[in-house]
Amino acid sequence: MEKDEVKIDTEKKVEIGPIPYDMENPSNKYLMVSVNGETIMLERGQMHKVPERFAEAYKHRMAMAGRKIRERERMAQELRERQTQEGVSFL
Repeated sequence: MEKDEVKIDTEKKVEIGPIPYDMENPSNKYLMVSVNGETIMLERGQMHKVPERFAEAYKHRMAMAGRKIRERERMAQELRERQTQEGVSFL
């Protein structure tokens, strides 16, 4: 086999999706997922069959995004509670 030939992908493929739309930037139609320097582009709103390592990276990324949202909501709730207790408005 020559070095230029494409190797056969024997890695297990799994299905992920549908990839959620980006509500902050509706014109962003693709999601990039990188693992060890390899990057794949996934179209938003579609189901995709990808190698398992990319599926794990995607799941981790979605979990971290959810965690960030929950933390932001917790901080906002804490700020609202302080405002009502102290009678001061933080803008």
